[in-house]
Amino acid sequence: MKRIIFLSLFLCLFAACGGGSEPIVEPDPPEVEVSVETAVTAEEPQEEETAVAEEEPEEQAAPSVENNENNSTSGTGSISDELIDTSIDSAESIQQSPEALLSDGRVAVGDADGNEEESALAVSLITSVVEVSEFLALNPTWRASAFQQDGYYSLVIRGEESNELLGWGTVNIEEQAVLSYFVARMLTPEEFQEGSAIIEAYVFGEGIVTAELGDLSAWEYETKYRHMEGIWEIHLQQGDAEIVIPVDSWEERYFIDEIYDIVTAETADSDQQSAIAIARSGQGVEEILSNWDNWQIYVAQREGSEYAVSFTAPERELFYARVDINSGEIIDSAPGYR
Repeated sequence: MKRIIFLSLFLCLFAACGGGSEPIVEPDPPEVEVSVETAVTAEEPQEEETAVAEEEPEEQAAPSVENNENNSTSGTGSISDELIDTSIDSAESIQQSPEALLSDGRVAVGDADGNEEESALAVSLITSVVEVSEFLALNPTWRASAFQQDGYYSLVIRGEESNELLGWGTVNIEEQAVLSYFVARMLTPEEFQEGSAIIEAYVFGEGIVTAELGDLSAWEYETKYRHMEGIWEIHLQQGDAEIVIPVDSWEERYFIDEIYDIVTAETADSDQQSAIAIARSGQGVEEILSNWDNWQIYVAQREGSEYAVSFTAPERELFYARVDINSGEIIDSAPGYR
C-alpha cells in the first residue's frame, strides 16, 4: 500500500515538471546551427587571405624598380647580368667549325708555308674556351692569325676594323688542347674617364715626376691605357722631347717604376744608343720586333751606367731589358711588361 502511494506521488511530480524527452532534444538544433555558422565563418577568412596573397606581388614590383633606378650599384649589377647573359648566348653561336671559320674569313695563316686547315682548327679550338668566346661575342669583327711554332700554333686575335690587339693563345692541334690563352679587359668610356682622373692626380702629385720634369704646365700630355696589361701611361711632350710614365698598381695602390724618354735612332744620345743596341742583342728580340710595325723605344737611366730599355707597341710592351753600357751586358730581360 505504501509503495502504491509513493509511486502515485512520483508520477504527479514528474507530470508537473513537464515530463517526456523534449528538453533533451531541443538543444540539438542550436548546436547544428552554431556548427554551420562556424564552418561558414572559417571559410570566409580563407577567401580573403587568398585574395590578398594574389595582390602582394603587384604591390612589391614597384619598389623593386625604384631601387634599381636610384641605386647605382644595383643598376650596375643588373646591367652586368644582362651583358653576361647576352655574351653567353652569342658565345654559343661563335663557336664554329674550322670550315665555318674559313668561310667567314676569320682565319689568317701567319706563316708563308702555313697550313690553312690546321690554322682554322687551331682557331676553332681557342674559340671553344668559354671565356674567350664570351669576349669575342662582344667584339664581332674579330680575326685571328695563326703561327706554327715547334709543333704548336700561336694565335693572335685582333679587331678587323681597328686592328687592335684583343688577345692571344697557344694550342696543340694534335691533342686538341688549348695550352694557354688571354683576352684583354677593355674599359668603358666611363671607366676610362674615372681612371684617367685618378692616375693624373697621382702622377702629377708625385715628387719624382716634378723633380724630373720641372714645371709640368709647360708639358702637353695624353693619358693612355694599355688594356693588354692593365697599365696606365701618361705621355708628355715638350718640343722635341717626349716622355712616358707607366703607372702600375697593386691592390688599389699606384707606383711608378721608371720615367722613360721616347727616343728614335736619330734622337737618342750616345749612351742611350749604346743601351738600345745592347738590349736588341738579346735572344729573340729581333724576331719579336719583326712582327710589329709601329713599336717605340723607351729608355730610362738608372743608377750609374745602368739603363732600362723597353720596346713597346701601342697595345703592349714587347720586350724589356736592363743593361749596363760599361760592361755591355744584359743584367735582366723579359718579353712583355716587367
